[in-house]
Amino acid sequence: NSRGNAFIRQYSLLNTENNPVTSSTNYRTFLRFRQNFANNNDKDAVIKNAYYILQFDYQKQRSETYAKQFEDRLFEYGYVGQFDIYQKPFYSAQTRYVVDQNTGKRYELKSNFYLGNSNDSLAFTRGGFNRVAENYTQNYIDFNDGRIPASINAIQQNNGIINGFAPGIVNNLWSDVGSTYGSYSLTTTDQFSINFQTVANIKKHSLKFGVQFDQRISRGYSSSPQGLWTLARQLVNKHLVLDTANPILLRDGENNFKDTVNFNYISGGGRTYFDIQLRNELKNKGYKDELGNAITETSFINTDRLKPSDLNIAMFSADELLNQGNSYVNYYGYDYKGKVQRGTTSVNDFLNDTVNRRISPYQ
Repeated sequence: NSRGNAFIRQYSLLNTENNPVTSSTNYRTFLRFRQNFANNNDKDAVIKNAYYILQFDYQKQRSETYAKQFEDRLFEYGYVGQFDIYQKPFYSAQTRYVVDQNTGKRYELKSNFYLGNSNDSLAFTRGGFNRVAENYTQNYIDFNDGRIPASINAIQQNNGIINGFAPGIVNNLWSDVGSTYGSYSLTTTDQFSINFQTVANIKKHSLKFGVQFDQRISRGYSSSPQGLWTLARQLVNKHLVLDTANPILLRDGENNFKDTVNFNYISGGGRTYFDIQLRNELKNKGYKDELGNAITETSFINTDRLKPSDLNIAMFSADELLNQGNSYVNYYGYDYKGKVQRGTTSVNDFLNDTVNRRISPYQ
């Protein structure tokens, strides 16, 4: 067994403490069985000194490279902290034709129409996994003259760090302090061997016969987990659209129209696999949004409010992680979640199963 730090030149000036760890294991076992047959002392015997040997060998090599703080806990990579985002409704004065749902009448209406929500403010809570990287964000908030940023984009534009990102590169040469290794990789090789050998003296001749079978199975898995937070942010809420066919006219207690038209959110199609799995998980856990409302199919989900323990790689489909060639994972002999892939698969399995995209090991 061996374990040590790999060298990354880009880390050598400011960030040596975050060089990745490489751990390797190599072991071998064997079982040998020998069977001797009773020797025939008759000098005229045709067969003498006969025996056979049967040996089984197994060898395994395993190599893993990771950030020492996070190891194989993928969602701790790139995590800075919890961002509670508070929104307010956004309206625009427009003229539209609407149908009053109470009367069924169609009006040309000049009013304030609801166009969705806009970010109002946010609150940041340190994650506690990378204290140095968290300082970039906390310092920006602390030194912003008491003004609370309205969005995570504002933090990033002012050199703070949000989930899924890392400190910058100094002079395009050196990783800044707090940059953690952003990849995880695992390779394994299993080798099996069966050896059969038999020996006998036949009259004046010595006869040896043997058969050997070897099989090597190689598997590999790698991920760029730091970017998973960005991918999650992109894949959630994509299906939400305003139900403009069913306007809600705001009225006072005497049923007088108050110059405001609202719309509910509905599912407009294009919902991602990740969104479905994440919502199911959050609903099962009784998770609530920033306003204390239970999660529904049409809730706005803020993935930056979640913790690493709220997410797992199985929430994504293989297609989403392969990302049209800009892959967040690469694998063979493992599934896209990093579990050992048993048996063999065909090209059709890969092409037709968009959720799993199974790939056999090399053997």
